[in-house]
Amino acid sequence: MKQTVLALTLLATLGLAQADNGPPPGGGPGNNPALDAALKECAASSSKGSDGRPDFKAMDACMTAKGFEKPAKPPAGSPPPSSN
Repeated sequence: MKQTVLALTLLATLGLAQADNGPPPGGGPGNNPALDAALKECAASSSKGSDGRPDFKAMDACMTAKGFEKPAKPPAGSPPPSSN
């Protein structure tokens, strides 16, 4: 009986911890359809590098032309940029 209670407690705790890992309500990426459409359009029209990804300068220019400015710094709470 004690093992069953312990197992249920652990499962409930893990379930609650997992439920809290989602994006904040009303925020986060994917909540701006105009931005999403511009990103897709610019990625499709920009030249690709040797790795198959869109050229960053071309993407920045395309997004600026569509009225979206690149943020000066990353959002609060985001991981630091990789040094690759």
